[in-house]
Amino acid sequence: MAEISDSPGRDDDPWLTVQQVSDELKIHPATVRVWIKQERLRAVRAGKGFRVRRSEVDRALRAGSPDSGVDAPRAPQAQAVAVPSAAPRQIADQIITVPAAAGTAS
Repeated sequence: MAEISDSPGRDDDPWLTVQQVSDELKIHPATVRVWIKQERLRAVRAGKGFRVRRSEVDRALRAGSPDSGVDAPRAPQAQAVAVPSAAPRQIADQIITVPAAAGTAS
């Protein structure tokens, strides 16, 4: 009788490209590469790119579930940037002096 293994077989656990992972998770491919670099997602080098097992993507997502206590890999959030308020006109006039054009009488 054949032994049943918990580990996925080769056909059940395909290798995915960075683009395929990003399409599936609806994130930017650069985010997938950052996760690989940070070792949040295990991958192998294949030529100039990477390949990730589908089971590894599932593992990384499960590791980030609320029950696990581990942060999920997620895209970096945009940070708010403080925009300085415009200077009052009087201050701007004192700071900026515009020389008169040559040949015009003042």
